[in-house]
Amino acid sequence: MKIVMHLECSYRAELQRHDHYDYVRTVAINVKAHDDAVDEFTVGRIVLDKVLWQDAQVDGISLFEVCDADSAGLTEVYRVLTDPDQEWELREDLNIHGVVNEVLFINRIVLHPDVTDRRAVIEAALHAVTTDDALVVMWRSPPGNTEISDKELSELGFAKIVGESLIYRDMHYETAFTKEYPSGRDVEILGTQEHEDWVREQWGEGE
Repeated sequence: MKIVMHLECSYRAELQRHDHYDYVRTVAINVKAHDDAVDEFTVGRIVLDKVLWQDAQVDGISLFEVCDADSAGLTEVYRVLTDPDQEWELREDLNIHGVVNEVLFINRIVLHPDVTDRRAVIEAALHAVTTDDALVVMWRSPPGNTEISDKELSELGFAKIVGESLIYRDMHYETAFTKEYPSGRDVEILGTQEHEDWVREQWGEGE
C-alpha cells in the first residue's frame, strides 16, 4: 500500500471583524503520515500568520496598525513590503502586478528529516490555506529545525529583497515546482510515534 502524507489545517475566524486583531489569522498546519495500519502521526508542523490585506484596505483599517498590533515580525513584513510614503501601496521594485488579497507570513517550519521533499509539503501547505491572489513572506532561515536550500526556495518561487533578511513569493506566478508537478507531489513516509515525539520535542512541547 502506498503511504503518503496529508495536511490538517486549522485557524480561528471571527464572524465579524471588530478590531485590528481580527485581520490576522494564525494558521496551524500539521503534516500527518499513517503507519502501515490505521494510526497517523505528526511528521511536521508549519505555523503562519494570514493578514487579510485587502479586507483591511476596504474597511479603511490601517495595515500598519494591524501588523503592529500583532507582532514585531508582522511589523517588519509591513515595512519591507510597502512604500514608506503610501501606506497601502506595495513597493514598485517587488514587481507585484495583480491584486493582493492576503499576505502570509511563515513563522516557523519543522519537518522531520525523513520527509524527503520539503518543497512538496510547503507548496501543498500554501495552496491549502490561500489563493493565487496572495504574497508569502518568510525569513531566509525560518525559525524551526528545517534548513531550506537556496535551490529549493528558488524552485518554490521565493525571491530575495535587496538589503533585507525577508524573502517573498508572489502566488500569482507559476514556479519551477508547480510547472513540474501541477497537481502537487506525493511524498511517501511511514509515520511512527518516534516521528511525532521528535516534532513535539523540536516544537518545545512538554518542556
